[in-house]
Amino acid sequence: MIPKRKLGKTGVEVSCIGLGGEGVLRTFDREREAQAIIARALELGVNYMESARAYSGSESYYGLSLRERRKEIFFASKAHERSAEGA
Repeated sequence: MIPKRKLGKTGVEVSCIGLGGEGVLRTFDREREAQAIIARALELGVNYMESARAYSGSESYYGLSLRERRKEIFFASKAHERSAEGA
């Protein structure tokens, strides 16, 4: 299992290694491969995952893969905009 650390002042324990939304996750029409990557990360104990609207299909892949397990994951999402309204 991957070691965990507290995330800032949140008190939430997250894996030292996270799964980013780049690579295969930044595609479309590769659900099988993307779901296999996400499933393997979960098996290894990864509970910190991230995406961004700019990462093409990654949000959709995560949605399909994390349905019942969403509450186990600390999920971060990024925006290009730097204002509350833009994000």
